[in-house]
Amino acid sequence: MATRSSVSMQYAGVAVRVRPDLLDEACRRIDAMPSVEVRLRHPDGERVIVVVEALGEDGQTESLEQIRNVEGVLVAAPVFHYVDDPAGDGEDAMPRPVWTGER
Repeated sequence: MATRSSVSMQYAGVAVRVRPDLLDEACRRIDAMPSVEVRLRHPDGERVIVVVEALGEDGQTESLEQIRNVEGVLVAAPVFHYVDDPAGDGEDAMPRPVWTGER
């Protein structure tokens, strides 16, 4: 079993599109999730940016699936990902954008 010090802390920015009639309730449910926070609500009333902090890749994946399963969520896609380097050697020190489409 991995210890806390050997598992990386991971941070992700997630773009979420929500049905406008369910936006308020969906944001409340997302904000109630552990280590998940709605950081920005777009004025169009359909898009939000969510920040996810998780211990390890499994935690990131689980949080993303929970967001996707909230009633009213149409799409939830990671657009930014950062991994803290638990070894301290700087290998994962730079944030990386997540490219979801072809160039």
